[in-house]
Amino acid sequence: MAHHTLKTWPNFFEAVWRGDKTFEVRIDDRGYQKGDTVTLSEWDRKDPCDCSGSDHGDRCAKFSGRTVTARVGHVMASTPPRGSQRGFVGNGYVVFSLCDPERHDGRARADSSGQSRVNVLIDTTDASEASRIMAAANRAAAAAKANLEGRS
Repeated sequence: MAHHTLKTWPNFFEAVWRGDKTFEVRIDDRGYQKGDTVTLSEWDRKDPCDCSGSDHGDRCAKFSGRTVTARVGHVMASTPPRGSQRGFVGNGYVVFSLCDPERHDGRARADSSGQSRVNVLIDTTDASEASRIMAAANRAAAAAKANLEGRS
């Protein structure tokens, strides 16, 4: 079984993150198979970065730090496998289901200003609870920064 790491534009990534989109449509250039795993990394091609050319490493500012890792379920390729005439219109593409997705968030990294950034997912619809959580997170970040500055 293979693992595939894929850049995913924010609007498509957000739908997967929310659980509304449970499939991927991709160019069929990797031989996706049932049982493979994929990691979708949120990547905004419009964000500025200092990477040279198209070699965007995982520390590139274009990556938000949010990822979803899932097992590939059913695979439907538009390119006929092994000479078969079956497939769907859309030659050169594959559709596969995303099974058992795991969301990952909160990777700290420097943004373009050199400041450390942590993405936080707050899973609540209560605005006052969200404000309380963000205030606590900001206090913790300030304390951590003060602690680091005290060590220098």
